Amino acid sequence: MRNSEDRKKRALVEYESDPREIMCRMFGCMSVELYNNVTYKAIREHVKNSKASYAQWDEYRKKIDPALREIMAELWMECRRNGFFGPMVRTIEGREVITWRQLSTSRTEKTPAELDCTLCELCERECKKKDFNGVMRAGEIPCWHQSESPPKVTYEAVGGKTTLF
Repeated sequence: MRNSEDRKKRALVEYESDPREIMCRMFGCMSVELYNNVTYKAIREHVKNSKASYAQWDEYRKKIDPALREIMAELWMECRRNGFFGPMVRTIEGREVITWRQLSTSRTEKTPAELDCTLCELCERECKKKDFNGVMRAGEIPCWHQSESPPKVTYEAVGGKTTLF
């Protein structure tokens, strides 16, 4: 019998972008600039503080600026769409970074087709390509094949005012 360290986890979703790429695209920055991005820093602090306070999210979210909350909602939605969820802050190489859990399995064999997830099943975007049951209409091409990406947004707190670009 193999122990848990011997098992390699396999992603259940073949993702289009990882969270770092999603954040860079949304915040309009290069990968090396991400950790110094104002929006990234604000989100990191809220993720860290919400976990440290042990408050329920519905209570904690009231402390977050509405413009930043919109950005966070869009980021969470795009990450979930790609199989990433549960952001947390960890210290890696002396730097606090946002890390994500990934939808994965330790099964070595391919899962049955009905258990495989696609980006469509996890997508929360408005979609005219699906019917009212959430099933892709015949002949439609999923948006993730067309490289549709979320809009670029940044958050900046300037003198107590919030600017959403």
